[in-house]
Amino acid sequence: INKDVNLPEVVGIPYNTMNCYLGAEPIAKALDNGADIVITGRCVDSALVLGPLIHKFGWNMNEFDKLSQGSLAGHLVECGAQCSGGNFTDWHQVPDYSNIGFPIVDVQSDGLFKVTKPVNTGGLVSFGTVAEQMLYEIGDSQCYALPDVNCDFSNVSIKEVGENEVEVSGAVGKPPSLTYKVSATYIDGYKATSMAPMIGPKAARRGT
Repeated sequence: INKDVNLPEVVGIPYNTMNCYLGAEPIAKALDNGADIVITGRCVDSALVLGPLIHKFGWNMNEFDKLSQGSLAGHLVECGAQCSGGNFTDWHQVPDYSNIGFPIVDVQSDGLFKVTKPVNTGGLVSFGTVAEQMLYEIGDSQCYALPDVNCDFSNVSIKEVGENEVEVSGAVGKPPSLTYKVSATYIDGYKATSMAPMIGPKAARRGT
């Protein structure tokens, strides 16, 4: 949907909900205005990290390489422990899986960042865990479309620099599109499905 369109004008069927995926700029502005807590509507997951980075470092909304790096930092931690081994293909190599630690991103003002996790926790932060999460749900790695920036992750560098410590650099960005992603729902009957896929080696054991 175009960013300047009034939503009711495009409603042709009786939708129950229609939500635009907003970006990090409104979060940053709220923090700039002194907010301690920001309650958003629907926004992209990575904006919860990018917004505070824009506020903290004073990044401009046309510094697209920094916005792309910040978006990547948010993308890596947006699904919690997936980045620290929770969704790793070689899950059986992850130590103390039941006590897995959530990932932490330590971001510098130029956008360079490291991924780690709390000490004395299980899990694994490695080239493999970070690389797999980077590719999670992004579609086109050369044009991952977000409201604030179109990200190009095709030349990202992921380096293990310590135990459970990975440095990430090389994400670049381009101006975002003039449209927002929209999620809409409407009543068309009822259906419930439950599924718990187990992937990777020793999948049957993982399911137990």
